[in-house]
Amino acid sequence: MELDDKLKAELIATARSLKGSERRIFMARTVKMLGPGGQRLAERELGWNRATIRKGMRELESGVICLDGLTCGGANRSRSACRISCAIYATLLKPGAAPIPNVATMPAHPA
Repeated sequence: MELDDKLKAELIATARSLKGSERRIFMARTVKMLGPGGQRLAERELGWNRATIRKGMRELESGVICLDGLTCGGANRSRSACRISCAIYATLLKPGAAPIPNVATMPAHPA
């Protein structure tokens, strides 16, 4: 099966406009309509990743949406925590600042 250029451009533009599970399910539905060999055709003609298509096929068949790694957003939190830690250390290490207590010499239970 061969896709004409107008249809290819429309499918690619639609996939790019969607994000996450909506995009994967769109890709899976498109591949199903293409029939046998649709995954390979979509990979070759549309530039879609077959692993993404398979994930979308599983979501479409099971009805369960897979969580994206992008929803976690861990990198931003660690950066902000690092900035806060650096600001605290910079304040503590200023000349004339109170000395940092040594944890090893502190009593276990204050009296």
